[in-house]
Amino acid sequence: MQDVAKTSGPSRYGIGAFLPTPCRMETTRIPKPASNSIWPRLRFRVHQIRGLCRRIAPRLDLLVLAATLLMLALSVGAHNFAVAAVSLVLAGLVLARQFVSVREVLEIDMARRKSEARFGWLVMNSSDLIISVDSARKIDYVSPSVERVLRAGELQLLGARLTDIAHPEDCAAVDGLLDRAMRSPGERTSVEWRLRQADGSWLPVETVATSGLLDGDAPGVVLNTRDLRERKALEQKLTFQAFHDPLTRLANRSLFRERVEHALERRQSGDTAVLFIDLDNFKTINDSLGHAAGDHVLVETAHRLRSALRAEDTAARLGGDEFGVLIEDADVTASARVAERIRIALGVPFWLMGQEVYITASIGIATREPGDTATELLRNADVAMYTAKTKGKARFEVFEARMHDAVVARLGLEAELRRAIEHQEFVVYYQPIVKLETGEVIGAEALVRWQHPTRGLVPPLEFIPLAEETGLIVPLGAWILRQACRQLAEWQRLRGGGEPFVMNVNLSSRQLVREAIADEVAAAVDESGIRASWLVLEVTETVLMADPVVAAAALGHIRDLGVRVALDDFGSGYSSLSHLRRFPIDIVKIDKSFVDDVAGDGVESAIARSIINLGRAMQIETVAEGIEADEQAETLRSLGCEYGQGYFFARPLEPSAWAGLLHSEAIIGAEGEANAGPADGVNPAQTVESAPASGKRRGRAAA
Repeated sequence: MQDVAKTSGPSRYGIGAFLPTPCRMETTRIPKPASNSIWPRLRFRVHQIRGLCRRIAPRLDLLVLAATLLMLALSVGAHNFAVAAVSLVLAGLVLARQFVSVREVLEIDMARRKSEARFGWLVMNSSDLIISVDSARKIDYVSPSVERVLRAGELQLLGARLTDIAHPEDCAAVDGLLDRAMRSPGERTSVEWRLRQADGSWLPVETVATSGLLDGDAPGVVLNTRDLRERKALEQKLTFQAFHDPLTRLANRSLFRERVEHALERRQSGDTAVLFIDLDNFKTINDSLGHAAGDHVLVETAHRLRSALRAEDTAARLGGDEFGVLIEDADVTASARVAERIRIALGVPFWLMGQEVYITASIGIATREPGDTATELLRNADVAMYTAKTKGKARFEVFEARMHDAVVARLGLEAELRRAIEHQEFVVYYQPIVKLETGEVIGAEALVRWQHPTRGLVPPLEFIPLAEETGLIVPLGAWILRQACRQLAEWQRLRGGGEPFVMNVNLSSRQLVREAIADEVAAAVDESGIRASWLVLEVTETVLMADPVVAAAALGHIRDLGVRVALDDFGSGYSSLSHLRRFPIDIVKIDKSFVDDVAGDGVESAIARSIINLGRAMQIETVAEGIEADEQAETLRSLGCEYGQGYFFARPLEPSAWAGLLHSEAIIGAEGEANAGPADGVNPAQTVESAPASGKRRGRAAA
């Protein structure tokens, strides 16, 4: 059966009330013509003609008028030609107007049919679900897309209430949508809700409602309902990306902070703990094995963190190689147990590029104190983690108030250190290097001190580690190098003839890995006018192993200038004899820890003897550091050690105290005898050699 529209009244499905005026209709049922029957087809055509006649019927008065005029013309034609002629003309005009009118009706009818067909096609193929609800809020029309959207037939929904297929939590929202639509005819209102599908699952949709109470003749509401599954999936994806780390899929810093804030709000009292975790020496993995290996370590670290935590705990990647953990309902003891589990989990070797790699972590723990905010709790955990690093790494520390004071003091010291470099508040002291066989002073090692405007002379132990960490050691080390070269040139001028002095200057790892280090050394030599062979640059094994390839290349360029290289603190670091072959080394300096007991019969004495013999075999000079007693000097001399330095001969001295030493042929006896005493007015405690940033005894470029 086919629907043919009339020109007035609402559709039986309630849709016509919402169409443009030419498309509003009510439907009647007309038999379709059978393909092989003449009479049914004839009846169909007759029915079409009858329908057309009904549309033309309002204009029959014009046809009657035309017929009357024709009859008038015929009746008076023989008696009054003029009247007859006028009647014929008028009749013709009426008929012409009627013809035009009928044609307009047919054109309007054709346009309406096309509009109805287009509307029907759009509704039939729309991806949205169109529902009509009557004044009783029952569904009286459902578009064919119901089978695609809800996997349900039209008859299953007709007569049902909209709330019957809404999620129980959304029924109030759906009723509110209908209320607003009914109260505001013609206006559009929308709501998001969940609609039950045929299989019982819930489909997220957005519905736009338009009331049909236009002119009071079409009671009902049309609901245009759109599937939101794709949009919701995209929103969830974007939300996940905004609050999670894309590599490890852990919470990111923003989400972690938000969860800490919520935890503190939920638990106005009780224990909440935050752990800050930083992988030790992670940069070495990236630099040596590549960033792909580094990413693998980060992903595996995230997996191990999850395995060490409870389901209700939150793990996050805060950036780089830093991770965070939020633990609720946990005191210091429980938090320490979690930190230990994490430390053990990360202690299992990682398998990278066919080899086992061991990674450790420094962990800081902070538990909530009364009045703590999320910012303070996170800061405290970070401070505790930093403290764990300064104490040797691969450990955890629980936050204490004094740690924060130390960090604040460190920030102040960093600012002062930057200002000191800018205003050149540093001075260089020089410790004599002595030929053990004759006691002759053959050179010096440059050691920096900070002449603080209010604190006085600050030893390297208090600022060199910070300079190393912040990178300020680079400009500071360059200044020391230039200053030492200029001082050496002045001393050579004062000495006149004789054997030239040598000047030892320490290089830090940050200086050595700079591409321009060889150019900086060459510039310092050229500027001062000294010979390159008079300069000795000292590096430690730790500095060499920070980046062996770059270090070997840099030392090679330095050797090409004619500058000699000394391996400092030998035996205290990696102690690999292969370093003496792999790197261009001219001098080995025996670490003080072996010199202290060299006069005895212990292991230290045997190691010192072995180093001296190794140097002799490889034609490498040996220098003993930290000689403090005559018996140490005598023993080293008897073992064949060529040179030495230490308090037995002299402490580090300011340049003005070197006047006598430049012309002395020997420094004899203990500290303070002859010309070997410290500079006048210098507190011996302020000239003691210091430990470097790595925790060793001395700091590079400053020691």
